[in-house]
Amino acid sequence: VVKGWASGSNLENNLTINLSKNSPIAFGYDGQDTFNVTTISGNVSGGGNIDTVVVPHLKEKVGVKSNANIFTSIITDSKLKLDVTDIDLPDLKLSLDSVERIEFKDKKVAYDLDGNAGKSVKLLGILLGKEASVNKEYLRDVIKLFDDGNSYEQLMNIALDVVLGPSASGSKVVDLLYKNVVGTDTPQAYLDEYGALIDTGSISAAQLAISVGDHSLTSAQLDLVGLAQTGVEYALAI
Repeated sequence: VVKGWASGSNLENNLTINLSKNSPIAFGYDGQDTFNVTTISGNVSGGGNIDTVVVPHLKEKVGVKSNANIFTSIITDSKLKLDVTDIDLPDLKLSLDSVERIEFKDKKVAYDLDGNAGKSVKLLGILLGKEASVNKEYLRDVIKLFDDGNSYEQLMNIALDVVLGPSASGSKVVDLLYKNVVGTDTPQAYLDEYGALIDTGSISAAQLAISVGDHSLTSAQLDLVGLAQTGVEYALAI
């Protein structure tokens, strides 16, 4: 992270920068960078990877407006943009470009519902239910696993083994996914058809689960459109 532009061999490191009222502009590059701001004003561009802005206010004292939606990732060159305002000083604005997380004095909120935060919500929702999808402690742990570089399919495989046990039958996987997304008993025809796809190796359990997570029914059940606007709170690190 730098004030202004920079070049060199250390731009992929995870760095931290403190912004003051007299130095309100900063740029990040390819690391998981953290920007500490003293006042809510200026501009921060996070660059690549997962970036966090730390603001010295309680969440209730800060307004955040997001351009995010769950379809951002399919729009070429789209970037997450957040406008942050101090409720007591509404004329001031902090503009964030490609910054995925905001840490307040009392809460941490992820706004990348088209990225790792969204994958975490979907994984928890389809395997453990809607309530679990916004459990702050669960989200903290799953988001960290994604941020550490684990793939969606890898984490889904691990989670399925935890929930259903290793080598669960296809019908058990289908039943779990259907009940958590639709909320009713799974029709036998679905258990037979999709369970057989897993049992014969035509599709893996993780692949089917990811496909279900991306379905519009899941989006509606977990209110992913709403969460893209508000962000999703996750617990502070232990």
